[in-house]
Amino acid sequence: MRHMTFLRCLAAALALALLFAVTGCTGGERSAPETADSGETVTPETTAPETRDPVKIHAYDPDNEIRSRVYFDSVGDDNFAGLDLFITGPSVSRMDADGATYMSKELRERKTAVEKKLNVKINLTQAEPATMLDEATAAIASGMYYTDVMLLPLGEVGNFAASGTLMNLRSVPALDLTAPYFDAGSVRALSAGFETYGFASDACPVLTELPALYYNKDAVPDYGGESLREVALKGGLTWDVFLETLSAVRSDLGEGEYSVGAGTLGKRLPETVHVSRGGSMISSGELVSPTVSFTPQTLTWSVNIMNGLLTDGSGLVSNANGSVRNFREGDLAFLFETVGEGSNLYGRGVSWSVLPVPRSSSSETYRSLASPDTPVFTVIRGTENAYDIGKTLSALSAWSYGVVPERYVDEVLMTRMSGNDAGDVLDVISKSAVYDLSTAFGPVSEVLADGTYGFIRRAAESGDPETDYDAYAYEANLAMERLFTTSH
Repeated sequence: MRHMTFLRCLAAALALALLFAVTGCTGGERSAPETADSGETVTPETTAPETRDPVKIHAYDPDNEIRSRVYFDSVGDDNFAGLDLFITGPSVSRMDADGATYMSKELRERKTAVEKKLNVKINLTQAEPATMLDEATAAIASGMYYTDVMLLPLGEVGNFAASGTLMNLRSVPALDLTAPYFDAGSVRALSAGFETYGFASDACPVLTELPALYYNKDAVPDYGGESLREVALKGGLTWDVFLETLSAVRSDLGEGEYSVGAGTLGKRLPETVHVSRGGSMISSGELVSPTVSFTPQTLTWSVNIMNGLLTDGSGLVSNANGSVRNFREGDLAFLFETVGEGSNLYGRGVSWSVLPVPRSSSSETYRSLASPDTPVFTVIRGTENAYDIGKTLSALSAWSYGVVPERYVDEVLMTRMSGNDAGDVLDVISKSAVYDLSTAFGPVSEVLADGTYGFIRRAAESGDPETDYDAYAYEANLAMERLFTTSH
């Protein structure tokens, strides 16, 4: 039996049953809160408000459906003889037609279209990364594959790659990673030398894992006669504009009120600021030897901004619990937090909206550093279904291009923000994702982490981007030489 469908179905069912027995059947996608800089652990506040605002759906771009259908047709039909193809991940609800609200129609239509185009049946199964790694290792050893595609959190890719369980996606037939419906930045960030370990696409939207800037409408003044939301939508929300507005907020604070804070995003805020201003942490890509890509000079401005936020006597950047609590109570003007945590920010009538992280100038794009929880597609090494996988991932990604993320914006509005007026801003944020190899491989290499985002965090705290830079960057580069094959 060529695809061993029965064995893989049985393995998937057993893994799913075991998982539900341990964790219960949960539909949420939020990950465990990250420890803040201060060492405090954020306690999610989940009390629902008594009333919810009506949902205000944002306007869709009509060109997206035209474009995505052209890309979908370009993939070409095929016949996989009714193959059961499995996609497994810790959270697959963003690909699940039954578990969505505003996305459900699109996901049903996508599944039907792809299955008809390729004569394939797409199955989604859920498992935690540790279970997936064990199963992938066993599959390679036995030749009995429990899944075809793994939808891994970005921060787990390095662990799987270092364990030798990931296929080089450059060798997957029918998977042209230069196609416009694959995220080119994710491909570069997950490539080193002759290897590509994973990629992102609109087949699984990433909005909830991206950073954002929340603001209290009652505490934040207009800028140039316009709300910051209007300024952001016109492309004018720069760090200079934000800092000028923050200064105005500080001058008008009352007792028990605060200017700026950070929630679960706080620990990652220094590198988030660095990337938002056009920086990166590692230069990587196909046929590229990964290297640390910043210098003390390119860090200076970002470090100055971040150090100012950390040392602001009116701020709560190093107090995650206090930041979320005070924002909910209307006593904090600005909050840096991920989009997905918006559901925790209701409370006591505070009126708020959301902005992209500011950018360096109005001529640049908004840039949001993808978190370790961001989902990316990977494939287990040695699978015999490589051609089928490549064609299916291409069809799913092409059909989804631009369309599924738009619907996911409305999903987030309904399930996490209750119709907050942020739909068009969330649309901007969803297009701003930036990927970095350090996010994927830092968790498996302490030296690499210390020389990249670790160095940026320490520099932000001290205000000094120069001391020990050469030593940390040198060690990080050596670590990457050992991790990646960059020559024959």
